[in-house]
Amino acid sequence: MRVVDAPPKVDPVTGETDEENLGLVLDRDLQDIANGLWRSGAEAIAINGQRLTSTSTIRAAGGVILVDFKPVTSPYEVAAIGPGDLAATFEKSPTAKRFKRYVDSYRMQFSVKKRTGLVLAAAPEAPLRYARPPSPSPSRSASGGPR
Repeated sequence: MRVVDAPPKVDPVTGETDEENLGLVLDRDLQDIANGLWRSGAEAIAINGQRLTSTSTIRAAGGVILVDFKPVTSPYEVAAIGPGDLAATFEKSPTAKRFKRYVDSYRMQFSVKKRTGLVLAAAPEAPLRYARPPSPSPSRSASGGPR
């Protein structure tokens, strides 16, 4: 899948670009696409080569979108591995239908293409964390004082 920011509007008289571009891809757009792909049966997803896991984050910092704290820029290439009908199932989803409306309304680019033999890089290994019992607090004197 490919999602691209809309080009900025240019005033035909002055030639200046409009600062407000409603067709920019946002972090929540990529979140919606990833969630729509998971719902459609995806088994593995990557955004611009950044493999997603169950603990991945997609968020914005300033004007940049970060996938697991690594910046990604337009055009956004979202690759997904799943059942043979993944592309068709996703294209029928509410998420894909909404993005097709964005193409018409905001000039954003959105396309889905089925590929075979797709290979995604392995997800980074998450560091293991272990629970530890709290350290014992110093006890009060045995003189019967409050504990």
